[in-house]
Amino acid sequence: MPPLVRRLHTRFARLSVAAILLATLCFSLFALSTLRVIPYPTLWFVLGVVFALVSFASPIIQVRSLAHLRSRARSANWHLCPHCGYNVQACATPRCPECGRDGDPERDARVWQAATDLTLRKSAD
Repeated sequence: MPPLVRRLHTRFARLSVAAILLATLCFSLFALSTLRVIPYPTLWFVLGVVFALVSFASPIIQVRSLAHLRSRARSANWHLCPHCGYNVQACATPRCPECGRDGDPERDARVWQAATDLTLRKSAD
């Protein structure tokens, strides 16, 4: 899997976990506020709902981001740097001018095709 796709998965996984934890915390504070231990019950409830929605929306945003990345890779004939996503189709050397890493254009194209097909197929299941 290209490092760019791996970083995308990691960021969305962290976002989902953080949103779930924050939603749990807000709903716990809401429960305490209904017992009059702490003030502002409406605030804690609204924040809990917002964080819960973020945790549910994160996978949907991830699928859309991967679909956008796939269309971008396809429009570049799959010649994107697997490390930074730079379009290396017109580069004379196999070195990426953006991040400086060496790459094989044909191998990178196969990696992008396989990674985006696999991740979109997994997300659809």
